[in-house]
Amino acid sequence: MTELLCRIILLVRGLLDKILKSANLIRFPLVGGTGIQSRDGYFSTFDGVRLFYREWHTENTVCNLLIVHGLGEHSGRYNQLAEDFLREGVSSIAFDLRGHGKSEGKRGHIMNFNEYIYDLDNFKEMLLKRINKPLFLLGHSMGGLIAMSYAIKNSQGLSGLITSSPLFKIRVKVPAWKAFIGRTVSRLIPALSMNNELNANMLSHNTDVVKAYLGDPLVHAKVSSRWFTEVTQTMEDTLNIADRLNIPILMLHAGADRLADPVGSKEIFGRLRVESKALKIYDGFYHEIYNEVNREEPIRDTIEWLRKRLATLSAD
Repeated sequence: MTELLCRIILLVRGLLDKILKSANLIRFPLVGGTGIQSRDGYFSTFDGVRLFYREWHTENTVCNLLIVHGLGEHSGRYNQLAEDFLREGVSSIAFDLRGHGKSEGKRGHIMNFNEYIYDLDNFKEMLLKRINKPLFLLGHSMGGLIAMSYAIKNSQGLSGLITSSPLFKIRVKVPAWKAFIGRTVSRLIPALSMNNELNANMLSHNTDVVKAYLGDPLVHAKVSSRWFTEVTQTMEDTLNIADRLNIPILMLHAGADRLADPVGSKEIFGRLRVESKALKIYDGFYHEIYNEVNREEPIRDTIEWLRKRLATLSAD
């Protein structure tokens, strides 16, 4: 009788899961009984490209976090981080960049870096129309470069910026001759695809994270020749105008990052004139600080910084 009852319960739960997923809305309880919602969908960009997005929302939201992912990955890789933030009342929203994940577009290709900027602006404006709590922007790796570049140009509606191992400086120096060839090919064959040469073992000391990354069908290893020249130019431009940032910023970087040089974060930080700024380097960490063995430390630092910012906003 007990076994039969268990089978019935499992069957009912399976049917409910299918119904809820088909409705694009999944509810499940958090510790303490606070309900959360997970939903996803698509939105269209300025040039008609359909981009996929997903949300993790708690009923007791204290603030919202707009996450911009890195090169070759997608928003789904931030599910665990989003769940960690939910326990602190932080709702997260993320979208797959064009040419990434479930979004449309040639993998790893852009003609102009502003395509990323316009897409982020489009999504942010869409969010601001329906949220009533402070919105913070978090960018990881290339997403950190996108987030910083965007916030410098248009911080309206943002209460603060967080960068996670941002791609402000490539760790491996590109030889002058190779850079010259890259610029030439970018002009002649801008959509030419090549491998991004990213070593997945340098993402995290957590082997499970590396295995999941390598086995993820939504992860790709492509970049185009134009992508390379646009990103390198944006890194230079961002350093030159970093002093224009006018919102609070928390900069976090992996100390043993073999992909995005932490020197880049230090250089940007040195140019900032905004009063509320903080930089922390995590010694021994690989690139993905939120997926590292000691991930609790950067998560805790992020939550504490958000709490301080919210307290300041409340006081104002």
